[in-house]
Amino acid sequence: LGTEGPLEEEEDGEELIGDGMERDYRAIPELDAYEAEGLALDDEDVEELTASQREAAERAMRQRDREAGRGLGRMRRGLLYGVSCLPRQR
Repeated sequence: LGTEGPLEEEEDGEELIGDGMERDYRAIPELDAYEAEGLALDDEDVEELTASQREAAERAMRQRDREAGRGLGRMRRGLLYGVSCLPRQR
């Protein structure tokens, strides 16, 4: 209860700050590129949305979020904790 000395720092683990930490940011070309799969390429035809199309898409996404129980700034139920951790609803 306040009589112990300062807490000893753990010596185990990887030192993240110190000499050589710049190595974590070096260029590695094979790892510094996105996979093309699933990305729209510049030469693909991608239509721009009109204001009304964008509004309709946003309305549909809000409806989807409401149905999933997510409002503005709320996480989906079961995301933080497993669904089995949530109390059962009757």
